[in-house]
Amino acid sequence: MLRVVFYTTLAAVSLLASQTPCHTRQDALHVAAVETHGEAVSARRIELNAATGGWEVLVHMEHEDYGWKVIIDRDNGKVRKKTKCTNPPSHRSKQHVVVEK
Repeated sequence: MLRVVFYTTLAAVSLLASQTPCHTRQDALHVAAVETHGEAVSARRIELNAATGGWEVLVHMEHEDYGWKVIIDRDNGKVRKKTKCTNPPSHRSKQHVVVEK
């Protein structure tokens, strides 16, 4: 009986440890950047499910014509949907604008 309780507790702990929540904007930006191998530009909260919602993150792809729109669940930090979109401007392109006369 003690073994059953031990293994059940061990399984529950390992399941909870594998699902880290994505509560902050920085967490969402990091998850999207890792998932797409691009530069996460912006994140906003969206209604995703009844519990806590989710994040919509726009990702800039450096040498591509398209970017990504990534939907992340706030409860477990997993990517729910990843769709191509127009490439959003990069943070770097805003800083290094040179105007010639």
